[in-house]
Amino acid sequence: MARLQGGKVAEMLSYCVFVVKNRYKTMAMIDELEQAYQEAEEALAAAETSDDLSEWYRATLGRKGNIKLMTRNFGTLPKEEKPQFGRRINEIKTALQTAFDEKSSRIKMAEMEAAITSDALDITMPGRRPNRGGLHPSTIVMREIYRIFGDMGFQIYRSPDVVTDQVNFELLNMPPE
Repeated sequence: MARLQGGKVAEMLSYCVFVVKNRYKTMAMIDELEQAYQEAEEALAAAETSDDLSEWYRATLGRKGNIKLMTRNFGTLPKEEKPQFGRRINEIKTALQTAFDEKSSRIKMAEMEAAITSDALDITMPGRRPNRGGLHPSTIVMREIYRIFGDMGFQIYRSPDVVTDQVNFELLNMPPE
């Protein structure tokens, strides 16, 4: 050290402090990540309903979840530490997603079984009768009009609604134009 000039010694010391600081920061971030992973596993194990699971997913793996927030600090890491941190965060995401999927399927099955057992179904009871429906409003009005005119002494004569050219002109001996 005696042979190095004063500026170089200060530069070397500041570089060493920078490396140690960044190394400490990386280790702290990895420790924080591991702690968040343990807490997420414990919270997932404590979840018992679908609502608990959706809340856990939103708080842990969602857009504003703990794991997503930790990936935002990824840019502050030194270049040498990024692969290690990135690999570990991806492993944790995959493990948590797998655990979530398994727990979700178990809870859904349990909720379905509970719903089936709570709804006691007696297959010997008659089923629901189908709804027969009703008449169209215009049919109801026409029948009312027919009844009123029938009460007044008129007779109802029904004819086809669509009359062809033959019925309108040819059968009446009208020459074609």
